Amino acid sequence: MSILAAGTDVLQQATEAGRSPRGGSQSGPEFAHEVRAAYEQALLAAGPTPAQIAWRLGRFDRGIKLLSEIEYLIGPIRGGNLLDVGAAHGGDACAAIAFGMDVTLVDFRDHGYAELQRTIHNVRSQRRLEWELFDVNRNWPLADREYDALLAMAVIDHVADLSTFFHEVHRVLRPNGWAVVQTALALPNLHRDAHFGLPLVSALPMRLKRWVSQRIMGRSYSCPLANRTHYTVRPVTAHARRANLYASAHKYADSPLANRVRRWPLPSAWLSAVKHVAADFVIIQKKDE
Repeated sequence: MSILAAGTDVLQQATEAGRSPRGGSQSGPEFAHEVRAAYEQALLAAGPTPAQIAWRLGRFDRGIKLLSEIEYLIGPIRGGNLLDVGAAHGGDACAAIAFGMDVTLVDFRDHGYAELQRTIHNVRSQRRLEWELFDVNRNWPLADREYDALLAMAVIDHVADLSTFFHEVHRVLRPNGWAVVQTALALPNLHRDAHFGLPLVSALPMRLKRWVSQRIMGRSYSCPLANRTHYTVRPVTAHARRANLYASAHKYADSPLANRVRRWPLPSAWLSAVKHVAADFVIIQKKDE
């Protein structure tokens, strides 16, 4: 049985009409299963291992979950033009395609985007998929106010200058546009570091984490990392606000930690503290101009 046939609970729940991650009445993305099949086809063309296929399809499933959550939090997001910064193999971008958005992928290396474009072109949603290759640590070669939405998943820990990054986010977003930035906080990754796959090292300052992981534990990581460790969400939200962007931290609706905290006395205060040190993502919104 293929990974597509096996499916996932996340995809099933997110695509059922009339359901949202929080029990709302939003409809799921109409072409989610068709886009997922096309995405799997593009991935298989590169000859990855079963584990790589599963991980990359997991990015698509997470993207469906995330965008369903965003739609619940800020209202309808379908249609429009989305920029996926740090797109990697395109799982989140394909989730946006399933939500009826045209997508431009950005990465510093090509992950088989021509094949992905070819397979997505055959999906009935008929959404556009394009790509640009450049380093997001520099000024982006993109026009002002070109995008309605932006995703930056697993990117912030590779960004050396957060001020420049959020200036570029503000510049390329249209008025009333939105963005989602995945946090890279130490606490949620204590059980397994996102870069080196080791327990506890995410709590170390970045230079020390690299030294312990590479020199002592013999692990490697091919992408450059910024020389900082985020212990709270404040560096992300503060730099976004300095760039004249609204920023709010969030946990996923099905987060076991958040659901447990909601049952404590003074749940709003505790939940605010949890989001401060263990947020899953930050929603960025550009003021009307």
